Amino acid sequence: IMLGCVLTGGFYVHKLPVCLGWIKYLSLTYYCYRLLIYVQYGGGEGISNMMGCSIHTRSYSGANCKFIEEDIEGQIGPLASIAILMVLFMGFRFLAYFALRRVKP
Repeated sequence: IMLGCVLTGGFYVHKLPVCLGWIKYLSLTYYCYRLLIYVQYGGGEGISNMMGCSIHTRSYSGANCKFIEEDIEGQIGPLASIAILMVLFMGFRFLAYFALRRVKP
């Protein structure tokens, strides 16, 4: 399960088939990667200016600008990532708890 989450989380593979696209939202790696990108680059203003991409007018012309559009700006904010990580941690713990309660001694 962990290998599937790591592979679909977006850190190694960016373009997933449509049928596997939903798995990344169940992955801890996806939200951790979003937080790491936010810590490293913030909102993307500094790196977009350094690479010559205009973040405010949405004029992305090169491959480096595509990286900013897809990875740095992202679809989810840092507070939402933290909240979802907490929900996933608690959800996985409850699943493990209920699975262990079903085990007969």
